Amino acid sequence: MSVSAHTPDAGRAQGEGLGLVRALARPDAIVASGWPGLPTDVLLSGLRNHEVAEAWAAEVRRGPLPQQVPEGTWRLELCSDRPLHPGRLNERVEVLGSHQHRARGCFWLASRPGEVCVWDGAGGHLSIGAVGPWRPSESPLTRIVVTGLRGAQTDPELLREAFEACLLTGAELAERGPYWEVASDGLEPWLGSIRHAA
Repeated sequence: MSVSAHTPDAGRAQGEGLGLVRALARPDAIVASGWPGLPTDVLLSGLRNHEVAEAWAAEVRRGPLPQQVPEGTWRLELCSDRPLHPGRLNERVEVLGSHQHRARGCFWLASRPGEVCVWDGAGGHLSIGAVGPWRPSESPLTRIVVTGLRGAQTDPELLREAFEACLLTGAELAERGPYWEVASDGLEPWLGSIRHAA
């Protein structure tokens, strides 16, 4: 069935869907709930701030997140200054990436300590990759922000538990440190050869 452009609700986000869009949008962005009807003076008012938009969409985001989330949505910040264990991440990547939520951010692996790895998932599909070295002035971190609808299949607590199980333990840090020298970490299909990691 096709939807005519003249249908009143064509292109109109409503209810929980609109709340999710607002939860994902930059805090100062205008979210229009219907089209046509957005006044041209709003479109032409110079709202676009390139630096703010780039900072919000960056793989490595260090600034605070908005405190409030729209009704019907939830947000989970998976954040740590400890690296992830490559084997345990490989074991839990399906739990972390295969549910009905939106997740974006960066992570660092003990096996690739100099490389910024990115996490980009939506609706059960996940993409991970490496985008280059960490900046010399910045400490590496893992920060993945997950956003979803209440009542959907995703259980935020299961995501938190899986994430925390991937982090290096205190004993592992004491024994091997956060920077591991390994020939392989099992993540080569996604991140490339470990020989090319920074």
